Amino acid sequence: MAESSSVFYSGFYGSASVGANELALMMWSVTPTVQLVEFRNSRSGNYVVRQSTFSDVSGDLTVDYDFANDYFAAPFNLNPGTILTNLLLYLHQPSKSALSGPEWTFASVIIDSTPQTLDINGKIGTKFSFKGAGGNVTPP
Repeated sequence: MAESSSVFYSGFYGSASVGANELALMMWSVTPTVQLVEFRNSRSGNYVVRQSTFSDVSGDLTVDYDFANDYFAAPFNLNPGTILTNLLLYLHQPSKSALSGPEWTFASVIIDSTPQTLDINGKIGTKFSFKGAGGNVTPP
């Protein structure tokens, strides 16, 4: 049997977009999870039996705060409680701002927090934490 060749990429030109609007991204993370139901009864023996049920996803986006393009106002409106559709998180793009290449695709997420950080003599970063809000999630 022939061994398949591997292709590895760095996160070069990684990015994020909401619809067609690209974010000035510093970092993103995605955590897919599944809810586990536990069964314990007279037939399960000494060990808990688990079965996976509903899938879920959560994640974070950290962006440079842009005073000329406020993320909390249009066109982004990234405020706690806002439902975003068509959130794309790119792993690797062929060029800067291409908005193409392998990506996580989220049909719908809801922003649950927006903490800001500031390093003295540093840049201002804004973090947007989100959770799945139904719809499909497609990994790269």
